[in-house]
Amino acid sequence: MVLEVGASQRHEIMGMCGVLLDVVCTLRYHSDTTVRRSLLYALSRILLIDINISQGFGKMTNRTRSSVIEIREWLMCAVKEDGDSVCREQASVLLESGWF
Repeated sequence: MVLEVGASQRHEIMGMCGVLLDVVCTLRYHSDTTVRRSLLYALSRILLIDINISQGFGKMTNRTRSSVIEIREWLMCAVKEDGDSVCREQASVLLESGWF
């Protein structure tokens, strides 16, 4: 992913993470399992970037904070109700990270 190779461009990467969070919010209830799995993978990449960039999301915009809250609610729902066991597992791991 572009996010992983551009860690030296902190400001731009954090902006791209925000856009990716918006994409996840928009598609999170998609009926296609592959789409949901891809979104969960994308969230794991954002988490990886946040760990590698010391400033992380400390300067999140209100819009990004709102996206994170929505994503957290979706992850909690996915752990309990997603019909795909891989999605349930990935959502659980993301919640256990403590980031969401």
